[in-house]
Amino acid sequence: MRGIAHQPEIPLFKDRYGLRPGCIAVYPMYKGLAQLVGMPKLEGPQTIAEEFERYLVEYDNYDYFFIHFKYTDMYGEDGNFAAKKKAIEEFDAALPILLRKKPDVLAITGDHSTPCAMKGHSWHPVPVMLHSACSGSDKLERFTETGANSGSLGVFEAKYLIRLMQAHAKMLDKFGRVTVLGRDAFHPVPLLRNQVRDAVERVPASKEWPNWSSTSKPPRCRWSSSTKRNRNTCSANARELPTKRRETRGTRSCSSNSISGR
Repeated sequence: MRGIAHQPEIPLFKDRYGLRPGCIAVYPMYKGLAQLVGMPKLEGPQTIAEEFERYLVEYDNYDYFFIHFKYTDMYGEDGNFAAKKKAIEEFDAALPILLRKKPDVLAITGDHSTPCAMKGHSWHPVPVMLHSACSGSDKLERFTETGANSGSLGVFEAKYLIRLMQAHAKMLDKFGRVTVLGRDAFHPVPLLRNQVRDAVERVPASKEWPNWSSTSKPPRCRWSSSTKRNRNTCSANARELPTKRRETRGTRSCSSNSISGR
């Protein structure tokens, strides 16, 4: 059953990540999912080029955009390789529209694999590309499943993608580490500056800070591995932070087992 009777208790995106999110999608289900976590749906666009154009218009109104592209997944379920290839080419051709704004960080990935050979969703790892001014480079010329297999991010859980994006946008106090009571402790996920402050205030002075260990790798831009899938576009802006832009050195990548984005 796909419908729900009432709003479930799900933390809002802006409360969890401290960002104002917006959703640009064509298919109703993805608009509904976005609304469940507090993302306003930006109606109107019907093609990927129109979605990117709407992103330009709304750029100053939101910090994070979830832009969904359905057709690679749809043609994968049909087993139509030629149509899926054409859909990817249409996405690639439209991407320069989005890049006019030079987002602080861009993530291109999918929420699952949909191989044409299987005509359905599969378990294969999903490629991820992260790009920012401080991302470094995996020295790959193309974003492909094969290239993603050699990406330096490795395989990580999808839940860490947004934090990696925030790290690439220089929004974090320090990736994975906070200092409390004169000791260094590793947090399972990177913390925003205000979250570090709140965490420090919650720890009683008489107790030692727990010895957490980080489960994600240091942030770098990379790729990931998988079969053809639908692509989601993610980017987060850190305009409120004094960030000195540096010349982009490239793009890195990694492998993930289920990811979605802006």
